[in-house]
Amino acid sequence: AEDLQACGYQLGFGTVCGYASGFAMKKFGAFVAFTVGSGFIALQSLQYMGYLNVNWRKVERDYTKMMDLDGDGVITANDVNLWHHKVQDILKFDLPAGLGFTSGWILGI
Repeated sequence: AEDLQACGYQLGFGTVCGYASGFAMKKFGAFVAFTVGSGFIALQSLQYMGYLNVNWRKVERDYTKMMDLDGDGVITANDVNLWHHKVQDILKFDLPAGLGFTSGWILGI
């Protein structure tokens, strides 16, 4: 009975942590999208007005190098999936109830 109670506690704790993490990642993702979009609008506007010159090809190469986890030279759905799993692995590291975390994460996102 004690083992079942401990298992329930771990599963509940993992689910709550997973949900909270997923919810926070969703909000963080929206913030990042807003920041990147606003930065792009600002840079592109300044470039259009002649104040600066952005080497977008270099930006794309550097971005691809950083985000391309499978090493195929392009950002694909597989890279997104790899990043998703990498973040999940980091967040559930040494957590007693990984299954609960994963289900909570899915609910939170």
